[in-house]
Amino acid sequence: TLGRNDRVVHVRELVNAFRVGLTNYLDEVMQDENRKRKLYAGASLWFTHMNQQTMKTFLKAHA
Repeated sequence: TLGRNDRVVHVRELVNAFRVGLTNYLDEVMQDENRKRKLYAGASLWFTHMNQQTMKTFLKAHA
């Protein structure tokens, strides 16, 4: 062996997996008013680097 531990990551697969996971999570959270309230309260901490309109559109699609 070369003493290396390199890994190949298919970025598109990673992005798609994240998108699917986030979509599933939001679909589940939107069914529970308490969890939904907490999500909206903390969203500014998680999505600060994302365009606000993009996030609003995404959340609206899962409301």
